[in-house]
Amino acid sequence: MSLSRSCFPLSGFGGAFVSLAVGSLGDRFGLRASMGLLFVTLGYILSVGFWAKPLVSNATVPWRELFRPRRRDLDQAAAS
Repeated sequence: MSLSRSCFPLSGFGGAFVSLAVGSLGDRFGLRASMGLLFVTLGYILSVGFWAKPLVSNATVPWRELFRPRRRDLDQAAAS
């Protein structure tokens, strides 16, 4: 059994499933209300990004260090 068949049962629908659902809901409730379904699907994708556990832990840099000029850059600016 392939990975796409065992782990992703709805992957065969692809983006056509949401388009079909928006069209069906648009006929029933109006297109403006049915386009809210797009926000639901995008919200789901955003939630996966927030709550997923990364496979590799990257080092974090404090905000102060991001915007502080490095000593090497200051020395090069003074030399030129």
